[in-house]
Amino acid sequence: MFISSIEMINIFNKSKINLNFEKMYDNSGTMQLKARIFEICLSGVFLLTEYTHGIENYYKIGKEIDCFSSVDEAINKIHYYLHNETERMKIAKAGHEKTFSYCTFEKEMMSFFTNVESFKIKKILCSR
Repeated sequence: MFISSIEMINIFNKSKINLNFEKMYDNSGTMQLKARIFEICLSGVFLLTEYTHGIENYYKIGKEIDCFSSVDEAINKIHYYLHNETERMKIAKAGHEKTFSYCTFEKEMMSFFTNVESFKIKKILCSR
């Protein structure tokens, strides 16, 4: 079943803990960093995500989001964060601030145009 973006955001906002799974849906077991991480954090809510290599390049684990690597670890962290609301809210706020600082449409478009302009300049210089 598919839901709209608005419905998805409403679900994020109603959840105390938003779980994210990083395995691809092809049953290969391959992990993939997905945009859902950023969508959840932009909503300003707490994210507990399956760990995938490279996520630490975007977020401080335990400070801006939290991760799990097994079902048992996920269960333990769910119980922990359900009973530690202040810490959960602090992490959610930090994750939101971090994501908002680099994931706005305007910033992405400026980065895109800067890269295009840089590419054009390099191409002109290299063709001489």
